[in-house]
Amino acid sequence: MTNESYLCRFVLDGTGNKLGESIALENDVIIIKSGNKYLGVPLKHVEETGKTLTVKGLIDFTKAEEMGEHWRKESFHAFDGAKKCEGKNDGL
Repeated sequence: MTNESYLCRFVLDGTGNKLGESIALENDVIIIKSGNKYLGVPLKHVEETGKTLTVKGLIDFTKAEEMGEHWRKESFHAFDGAKKCEGKNDGL
């Protein structure tokens, strides 16, 4: 299984409750969009279970939210440069 196949899949906890959807990979961490939060979970704790992904073991939500928030700040910061292009016609 390639790492890219982990993207755009529903992610469940060990009891089958839906955590959210996988949206990105950052090194060895999968980023999960969960409501209005982003969770970061090490890939070594994630396994494929059919069409979904399951996080094995207990989740430290405090640490997962810290990793997810770090990813969000770094990723969305990169998009801030696109604001310089506002108002330009790119032909579309």
